[in-house]
Amino acid sequence: MLTRSPTLDLVARARARTFQSLREQQRAGRTDAASARTLAALERAALAREWRADLSRPNLPSGRLRGAILANWEDWFSAKHGRVTFHLTQIATGHGCFEGFLHKIGRATDPVCKQCGGAVDTAEHTVEACPAWETK
Repeated sequence: MLTRSPTLDLVARARARTFQSLREQQRAGRTDAASARTLAALERAALAREWRADLSRPNLPSGRLRGAILANWEDWFSAKHGRVTFHLTQIATGHGCFEGFLHKIGRATDPVCKQCGGAVDTAEHTVEACPAWETK
């Protein structure tokens, strides 16, 4: 999700459909570049629809991340700039440096935020609630 790369099963199905359609066009004698580009564009749109539907399924992991992506699907999917950094990945997934996660995997003695000491340290707490990270 973070890299805007659909799952391989969706990509494989899209490529199989493209191959089949191109083969049918060849058999019908329509192999011009314009029709191949149109087919590719239609298949990219179909892949995006399938991926969005796949991400909308209940009981998948990373619900918070999926919710943020789905709420901004068009902007996120069509973005041609930006990059995923180490810290952005940690915030988006909730893994890494957060005491709540470290405690869960046995790498911290307790899940309490070391910055404010008041709550379980999660990505949500750090971004939305921790007073230590408030901007003035």
